[in-house]
Amino acid sequence: MASKDTHSEIDLPLLTLRDTVVFPLVKVPLLIGRKTSLLAVKQGLSADDSSILIVAQKNMHVDVPTVKDVHTVGVKAKIVENDWLPDRSLSMIVEASHTVKLKDINRDEERGLFASFEILSTTIDESTELLALQRTLLEQFSEYIQLMGRSLEDVSLDVLRGKDAPEWITNFIVTFIDISVEDKQELLEEISLQKRMHMASLRIQKEIDILRMQNKIMGDVRNQIDKSQKEYILHEQMKAISKELGEKATFVHDENQELQDLLEKTKLPKDVKTYIEKEIHKLGAMMPHLPEAATIRHHVELILSLPWFDSSEEQLDMTKAFEILEKGHYGLQDPKDRILEYIAVSKLVPKGRGTVLCLVGAPGVGKTSLAKSMAEAMARCFVRIPLGGVRDEADIRGHRKTYVGAMPSKIIQALKKCGKNNPLILLDEIDKMGHDFQGDPAAALLEVLDPEQNEQFQDHYLGLGFDLSNVIFVATANNEYDIPYALHDRMEMIRLEGYTEQDKLKIAEKFLIVNQIKNNGLEKDNKADHKCPSVIFHEETLLQIIREYTREAGVRELDRMLAKISRKIAKKFVQGELKRKRKLHIRNKDLVDYLGVPSFFYSKTAKKGSIGVVMGLAWTSAGGDVLPIEATKMKGKNRLILTGHLGEVMQESGQAALSYLRTHAEYLDLDPNFYDNYELHIHAPEGAIPKDGPSAGITLACALYSVLSEKVMPSDIAMTGEITLTGKVLKIGGLKSKLLAAKRSKIAKVIMPEENKKNYEEIPAELKKDLQVHFVSHVREVLDICFQRKMN
Repeated sequence: MASKDTHSEIDLPLLTLRDTVVFPLVKVPLLIGRKTSLLAVKQGLSADDSSILIVAQKNMHVDVPTVKDVHTVGVKAKIVENDWLPDRSLSMIVEASHTVKLKDINRDEERGLFASFEILSTTIDESTELLALQRTLLEQFSEYIQLMGRSLEDVSLDVLRGKDAPEWITNFIVTFIDISVEDKQELLEEISLQKRMHMASLRIQKEIDILRMQNKIMGDVRNQIDKSQKEYILHEQMKAISKELGEKATFVHDENQELQDLLEKTKLPKDVKTYIEKEIHKLGAMMPHLPEAATIRHHVELILSLPWFDSSEEQLDMTKAFEILEKGHYGLQDPKDRILEYIAVSKLVPKGRGTVLCLVGAPGVGKTSLAKSMAEAMARCFVRIPLGGVRDEADIRGHRKTYVGAMPSKIIQALKKCGKNNPLILLDEIDKMGHDFQGDPAAALLEVLDPEQNEQFQDHYLGLGFDLSNVIFVATANNEYDIPYALHDRMEMIRLEGYTEQDKLKIAEKFLIVNQIKNNGLEKDNKADHKCPSVIFHEETLLQIIREYTREAGVRELDRMLAKISRKIAKKFVQGELKRKRKLHIRNKDLVDYLGVPSFFYSKTAKKGSIGVVMGLAWTSAGGDVLPIEATKMKGKNRLILTGHLGEVMQESGQAALSYLRTHAEYLDLDPNFYDNYELHIHAPEGAIPKDGPSAGITLACALYSVLSEKVMPSDIAMTGEITLTGKVLKIGGLKSKLLAAKRSKIAKVIMPEENKKNYEEIPAELKKDLQVHFVSHVREVLDICFQRKMN
């Protein structure tokens, strides 16, 4: 145990050190520069014995330490030598005599820090263990010096081994080794010499292990550099020998020779071939392991793998094309006719520059499958490029080949994958591209889709022009209004409207049910021990699935419902519940067991009309829908509230409808001062779903008129049309989808703009059946129809 000196020493000046711990019996050089430190040293030098207290700081970044910033254990030392330097700093050597524990630390503005202290005596247990620890430390220190590549200036290792002073040896070693200030402070505070030596041995061994690993890593790196240097020298010598002999270099790497052989076999444009020859020659003069060599090699391999002149033999048989389109798709007559027209023109003008087609429609109406059928009908390779979420221009133009991880554009990758230069490339979800600081991919597509420019399409990675004029580009989109105008202008829009109930019924019977029975192993010739019963879906059952379990323009959700039923039947069959059945009829009463409770009501319309509730017809990316609009009035003044997640355009339509009613209040038998007496509130239910567009104008006007006049709005009328401030009703889009929604919701009467009359004539007769349509050009006509009154 330590023995503390009972004699109370006088206060001595206190020197705080940032990154150094001084141990007893060891001379340590110090460089003093801080004002507070110089003040403490000056006070120590003024004393007779030049004594001073030295302690380490807890935080080396504190410039003016306080009591809480220093450790409580330090040393009492004597300033042996000192020398003032030109920059007014002080170089000195100190030698500590004792370890001390600081008691009271005080600060004096003139003298700096002073402290009283108690001496901590080191306890030494003379034993064999002490001698063993001393020898271990000396051996470790010797290895440490060798690994560090350093030498001792003041004393040699032999002198250390000859000394019989374990405390001095230990303190000398821990002063010399490169460990943290915290570790050295911990060693200083340990008063048992055996424990201090053991702790020092552990720390120096850790440093030895780190140095061994460091030296191994450096050796590996040095060997690799030496090997590379040797290869480079031999390479240069071989070049010099070949030059002296007047021969061409015959030491091209095997891989380079393979590239050369491939170049001879591949048909390339003249400028491309010249470029490749230069790159291969450059590659032959480089060391294979260099990163630049790998970049050049990959670049050359890509160029040689592209189908510069490889084309598939095109098939332009109109009869066969018609059969393929009819086989894969039900309905969609207009899109199929346009594809057949495209094929006919291609047959008459083989080198003609065809229009880029863009198939626009709701999800699940068959856009992608129609493009596949078009490729099949023309015997062209089909490649799909998904563009949804793409926001980097490099996806269209490629990265510069010098970048790490550079890749060619999706267009070039598609051509490489196909292996032909005349595929049909589907640009899927072209309306869902984004743009940010990395560029605008939609702008990059302008060159790709322009027949006047794409003969020399410049891919950044390729660095060469590639002819895309033989490629047929077909795009798909859910909403054409999200396509940038310049890109929209380069494409012909082919709209795929939603399917009617009868269309979906036929598609389910001809395609979906057959596929699901096959996909779920319900065919009669399956490998089960017992034959699977024939699954029969009744027409009324399919209609109920369409009406109450799906709400979509396409048939994707319907396909999922049929798949769910097929899986449950497969489960029953495997479990042995259907062994004795030859036929399995799926009826209406079975749907709850197979699909659960219905997800949708067949009709959104109420049985009776009400005040302020009007049914509007809306178009969404998922097809047409019936959108109820509700309005009410409250005591208040000069305020119109619009809720239900309405977009800016729809809110403006509400303002326009209100302005029309206020302007013509007297002619409409409304109180001219209604806006001064009431607050009006318009709401569109299902507020979590965003709603926007101008076609709800007359719907909003009718809702406001109904609530202001307190007249009941019939529930069997739905309407669509944009309104102006003068009351004119303007043309709308998505007519077929909106009529499908009206038909689905059992709407009897539909009001639509006069300007859409020509579009209505193109609607299939099946869809127009049982629908009473009113064409209007002014909102007065709408109010006349809805509220059975004549207006001037």
